[in-house]
Amino acid sequence: EGPERIALPAVARYTHGLTAAWTALLALQALLLALLWLVLQVPALGALTGVSPPAAAWLRSYARLGCYLSLAVFMLLEYGWRRWHLRRLPQIGFCDFITRLTRVWPALLHDTARNAP
Repeated sequence: EGPERIALPAVARYTHGLTAAWTALLALQALLLALLWLVLQVPALGALTGVSPPAAAWLRSYARLGCYLSLAVFMLLEYGWRRWHLRRLPQIGFCDFITRLTRVWPALLHDTARNAP
């Protein structure tokens, strides 16, 4: 959303809620991946939780691919929800949304790196 749209009260509330939702999703993802790492790296925990070799393969697959897919699915669901929730406001199409996102992504990464401790 651009600065002029964020100035709208409905959009401002939505973006604050969206930031909280992404924060919760990423925190849960980090916790889950940390637990997976512990279960897969510490044999005693793997035995204690009953993780068999086939289950360990599934867990590794989630860590390698599933966590990224879950983020993509969340982004797609959020796009649909935004279209419905802010339906009274003009919306851009999905292709334009992706194009704008990829266009500003380098600047977002640069700002994040610059503000890192």
